[in-house]
Amino acid sequence: EWNKKGPITPKALGYRPTWEEGYELLVTYNMEMQGKIKVNRSVYIDRTPTFAEVYEMYYKEKYENPVKTYSAASKNSTTAAFRNCSEIHNIPFGQLRYDDLQNVLNNCPLRHASLELIVSLLKQMYDYAIKYDIVEKNCSTYLYIPKTDDDEHGQPFTEKDLELMWKHKDDEIIQMILIMCYSGYRILAYTKMEVNLKENYFKGGVKPLTLCVSDFDRAAPHGTGHIKAGLNYAMSLHAHSVAHGAGYDENMFLDPATRTYVEETGGANFLFITKDNEVVTPKSDSILPSITRRSLVYVAEHYLGLKVTQRPVALAELADFAECGLCGTAAVISPVGKVVDHGKEICFASGMREMGPITKKLYETLTGIQMGRIEAPEGWIRKIM
Repeated sequence: EWNKKGPITPKALGYRPTWEEGYELLVTYNMEMQGKIKVNRSVYIDRTPTFAEVYEMYYKEKYENPVKTYSAASKNSTTAAFRNCSEIHNIPFGQLRYDDLQNVLNNCPLRHASLELIVSLLKQMYDYAIKYDIVEKNCSTYLYIPKTDDDEHGQPFTEKDLELMWKHKDDEIIQMILIMCYSGYRILAYTKMEVNLKENYFKGGVKPLTLCVSDFDRAAPHGTGHIKAGLNYAMSLHAHSVAHGAGYDENMFLDPATRTYVEETGGANFLFITKDNEVVTPKSDSILPSITRRSLVYVAEHYLGLKVTQRPVALAELADFAECGLCGTAAVISPVGKVVDHGKEICFASGMREMGPITKKLYETLTGIQMGRIEAPEGWIRKIM
């Protein structure tokens, strides 16, 4: 390689005392660049594992992980996607290149939906391989599906459609469609819910969450993490991706200064319930403010007559609480069943299967106010004509 001044001296790989050791380093480097071997912490590995071997390790970590349970459909989809990659099963993972992966998609005769599953599997396997230093480069980044999307997509209801259904809301089928439109649950969720059309309510659909204590900080000490700005939400996206990849639903961020106090998750605030039914919310200068949390605190004090305390909550005292919930705009409040602190499990017995009693009362009262079933505090609801 040359520039205007002459030949460019390449950056040194390292220094060795003898010619033989230097030659060995150069050969090793070139072989690793070709994906034939992998050097990890100065230890030579004979070869990188094959695609099939990496898949077995990835599958075991994801689907045999006790932290999160996956459906049989999810496992079957992953297995099918792997079978459709048979032409690269025996190739060492480090020797795979973009062309090899793209050819799998180009040569697959299946429909667009099946190719989407293959792309998803390849991207997850590369995330796994990079995490464990099997490879350094992600060859799945620029993959594309060489077929038009032939999936059948539903059409959203128009305003006229909704107006027509509301005119016929006494019909049980129409009622069920309206519930699905406004609740956001998929149809399968209703098989595990109690739906009472005569008394106009449905219960269930809430799954307790499993969190992990994050090694990342969302905010900086004495920074602006408490400001409602888009970047303060974006700062948690990578941490959320890491947690989700390990089988957790969300992160628990600690205070950035001492990492001993509970703060929040990426998009929700914490509410804790003591064994004496006291509501406790973490206090910190770097927590994002939440209208939903303020509303739940008001409901707890003025509707349920509960004591509410806002104070620093130490990570070490989590096991002393009876209930834990995450509150935010979309879900209002979701129960937390378990927090995992680097292998140590902290379980909230009342939230392992469903909402705890106090969390449930808070949820039902606030949603009752939102839906007009319970009289709202003055100024909370405004009628828009």
